[in-house]
Amino acid sequence: MEIRRLEWRDIDIQKRTITVRAEIAKTGESRILPINQTIINALPHKTDSEYILGQLYNKSYFNTQFSRLKSIIE
Repeated sequence: MEIRRLEWRDIDIQKRTITVRAEIAKTGESRILPINQTIINALPHKTDSEYILGQLYNKSYFNTQFSRLKSIIE
């Protein structure tokens, strides 16, 4: 799941984009996705983790953050 491996460095708030790096993309190709203010507002508070949705291997924390983000966006 690409979202699980997104890092804070992949988000550019000023340009309103998320970059999916080739090394984490399912297709092996990088791409830039536009994001809107709703998504920006839904991002969790930055922690000491480099990953947007928390520690890569902490499934419980990831699932909680992912569910919260998904409910806000939908």
